[in-house]
Amino acid sequence: MELRNLLLEYKDTTKEFIEAMEKKEYELRGEELLNKRENLLNELKTMSFDKNKLKEISKEIDLIALEDQAFKLLSDEKNKIKEEIFNLKKNRNAIKTYGVNFKNINFINKEV
Repeated sequence: MELRNLLLEYKDTTKEFIEAMEKKEYELRGEELLNKRENLLNELKTMSFDKNKLKEISKEIDLIALEDQAFKLLSDEKNKIKEEIFNLKKNRNAIKTYGVNFKNINFINKEV
């Protein structure tokens, strides 16, 4: 495959990935699109080409801006997931502590 065609396919796949992330369809199509991008990058690694030509084509098709946007979306999603995990751990610890503190307390009814 020609370098330009490969980079255009990579750009299209990246656009699809960005759209999937923005529509919150990551769980449906995200992994598939990331794998497709990875395969395209692996194919790019096996090709022999001039690096200046790669830079020139990348600037021409505005690939770097798309890459930055995809990276930002992925980082934001990763941070949201980390925050959710942290909150789940915090809640679990609170429930656990609450249960331990009140486990051995006996309530006595005055009517006994």
